[in-house]
Amino acid sequence: MEHNLDMEQLEEIFHSVQHIVWKNSRLIPINFWTIDDYQQEGRLVLYDLLEDGVTQRKLFCHFKVRYKQRLIDIKRRERAFKRGFDCGTGLDIYEYSDALKGKVASPEHTLISGSLLEEVLENLNLRYRALLKSYLAGDELHRMEKHRLKEKIIKILYDEQ
Repeated sequence: MEHNLDMEQLEEIFHSVQHIVWKNSRLIPINFWTIDDYQQEGRLVLYDLLEDGVTQRKLFCHFKVRYKQRLIDIKRRERAFKRGFDCGTGLDIYEYSDALKGKVASPEHTLISGSLLEEVLENLNLRYRALLKSYLAGDELHRMEKHRLKEKIIKILYDEQ
């Protein structure tokens, strides 16, 4: 083939191999590509082949192979690019050990426990409210105080239904 191809000759040759483009567009779907993108890539492959000096007799076979390989490479790069977003940054496992063991409260758990605590504090008398606040602050309670506080909380949460 001559190196100075005009657009009409290129389009004429492309028309003879266009069915390969259509077939491969269905075989190798690339995200966000339209048939025009596949055709443009096909024209580029065809132009490269003609510039390389492939004869008209071998053009069909060479185009079929090179075009399909180009689409496979594009698809492979697309998947590799997506994998880059799937991989998060490395985590220091020791910073998140409590979360992994389930010791960190979820937002739902925090909301529910906060509303239950408000309900319990509203219904406790002043003495037991002070006991509960000191217990939640980490102070030690006598076992009988702890038992009575527990009984009052159970009564508030389960008996008032």
